[in-house]
Amino acid sequence: MEGRPVARSARHPCHPRTLTGSLRRFPRTGIYQEDAMKKELIVRAWKDPAFRASLSAEERAALLRSLLLFTPHRSDRAQENSTPLEPAILSPPPVYGYVALGVQDSGDAVAVFDPKKRALVTNLGTGNGEGCVVASFRSAAFFIVGGETLNANVLYEVDTRAVPRVVASFPLGSGNFPEDIALSPDGGTIYLATLSGIMAFDRATGVLSTLFFDGSIGFVLTVDGKYLYLYDRATTMVRVLDIAKKALTAASIDLGTIPSMLAITPAGDRIYTANGRNDTVSVIDTSSNTILTTIPVSRAPVRLTVTPDGKRVYVACFDSSTVDVIDVATNTATGSIKLRSRPNCLAATPDNRFVYAALPFLGHVHEIDTVTNTVTAEVDLKAASRVDGIEAIAFGAPLASDHQVEALVALSGADRLWMSGPFGAGTLPVGTAPICVALAPDCRRAYVANHDSGDVSVIDLLTRTVLRTIPVGTGAGPRPVGIAVSPDSTTVYVANSGQDSLTVIDTRTFSTQDFAVGDTPVGVAVAADGEFVYVTNFFSGTVSVYDSTKKRVTGSIPVENLPFGVATDRSSGRVWVSNTGSGSVSVIDVKSGRVDTVPIGGLPLAIAIGPGGARAYVTNISSNTVSIIDNSLRVVDTVDVGQYPFSIAVDPDGLQVRVANPGSSSVSLINAISHHVDTQSFAGVPAGVTVGNLWRLITE
Repeated sequence: MEGRPVARSARHPCHPRTLTGSLRRFPRTGIYQEDAMKKELIVRAWKDPAFRASLSAEERAALLRSLLLFTPHRSDRAQENSTPLEPAILSPPPVYGYVALGVQDSGDAVAVFDPKKRALVTNLGTGNGEGCVVASFRSAAFFIVGGETLNANVLYEVDTRAVPRVVASFPLGSGNFPEDIALSPDGGTIYLATLSGIMAFDRATGVLSTLFFDGSIGFVLTVDGKYLYLYDRATTMVRVLDIAKKALTAASIDLGTIPSMLAITPAGDRIYTANGRNDTVSVIDTSSNTILTTIPVSRAPVRLTVTPDGKRVYVACFDSSTVDVIDVATNTATGSIKLRSRPNCLAATPDNRFVYAALPFLGHVHEIDTVTNTVTAEVDLKAASRVDGIEAIAFGAPLASDHQVEALVALSGADRLWMSGPFGAGTLPVGTAPICVALAPDCRRAYVANHDSGDVSVIDLLTRTVLRTIPVGTGAGPRPVGIAVSPDSTTVYVANSGQDSLTVIDTRTFSTQDFAVGDTPVGVAVAADGEFVYVTNFFSGTVSVYDSTKKRVTGSIPVENLPFGVATDRSSGRVWVSNTGSGSVSVIDVKSGRVDTVPIGGLPLAIAIGPGGARAYVTNISSNTVSIIDNSLRVVDTVDVGQYPFSIAVDPDGLQVRVANPGSSSVSLINAISHHVDTQSFAGVPAGVTVGNLWRLITE
């Protein structure tokens, strides 16, 4: 045929028929991978429009499958051991308490206890150290061990999602002996009160910088993360530090006595100060930075905590061996709870149900029931250590919802969906070669695109059953790849690579409609308001735009070569597209029509956006990495993951990124702050991955 540079009689070296003899099977998974030919050669062939035009539809499908790498023969499929899934059992999530201990002869440690079982879970020993402070944020806890004479000032990060363990450590240098710690609302910055001044530690870069030089020994961070209220041992003044300006504001609040601790309400409107020298608690109005009132309490109030619902303040009164209770609505002391020994620190559980008071001389913590304001239990922390003091106490998650994450993995090699979350873990049989999975925003259902059987499996998350199977496309060979759900959970969108169509499913009636899009659609994403749907067309080099209001395809946006993954930034409205053939990411401003390009090299495939649009994560199948791009379109880091990272998802809180690696039968778990990577192995060729938060479903 004229005009074709590659004749069928002289096949291109990357022609599917030529490649047939060069394909080698992974013995473990049955996946095909090129042996003599590199994937880059195939992509270079795809970039040649004349070469693509010389191929039949079947041959082009074979080339796309060489990229997808998930279509082994039935006889080769790995059989996943099926763990039956039980219907949902609604139960409260586990929440751990963290207690900073002084341990005889072995430095400091952090004891982890389970308040539900009232028992010690583990001891996170750290070796040398003379002082320890601890804080928590969502699914992570942090503690510092410091030595005034030793270069032993170290910040430790603890993953609290399973049995707590240290996942990272950061030396802080000599002289930076810790006195207090706080975390920014986004979890990206840790603020420290040290002997060298107020410090800021950037968790993403590991850089420690000085915000302010003074003698402050403690602070409280405002709810918006913009200011630190400072106090010290020498003056009666509480000062306000503007974090962005690294300077004090004009505000200065004279308490008339030297405070020993500050605590802020969840609404951020009031700060309570424990005044140990005159047996009072002062109440500061943060809008005017004035003292509203001063409340008499028992002797020597040294620490206090505000319950997460903001209704009460509990005050540890050292000399009277009591915990006093303050009603926030009236700012009056309403009771005093007698303890066995002197308390020095307090923390409330995330559900407001209990307050724990540390008794340093006994090495115990007392459990206080907040309904009856009585001591209901005592937890002995000396079982595993010779405790000679307790310095701080905190709980791992401010919201129980952090522990209600449901992870779903489509196991292409086993034709099953793996599910793991608050209701347990197990697998369900779905269609043939499941490649992509989407979770409805209301978290009631999940939808699985089954490539080889040409249908979508509908999963009920509460009953853990397959509700029904919906055929997509028209006739044979739709080969669905991408799948997405509308923000109101009423519509599912499926990209059918074999029929150049978008299937729209009504989740109430399960009826379907098909709409023509570009050549070989593979990815699909929905705008934050649900009005527009974006579909990547692999061989067209375009993104089709479907208008859900008008119910028709209204246009297409040119991008670069071989667009595959697509994701929408719900905060800015931008659309991100990974261009496998160009080694780049296109970022589309749908309001202005501007398209920016971010070169990242290799073969980028899947893409996901973190909460707030702060980070984009792009998998690269040629280098087995994930590129991390910030919202100013800079590649800030590249993280090694498993083989052939095919899909990616970000946890709802933005603190963990999950990557399905079919080439190594694993899912990589990336800590979004430290970029530490853990690996979870599978036997069924993980292809698609998604994650959601079931807290709203559980609490309905």
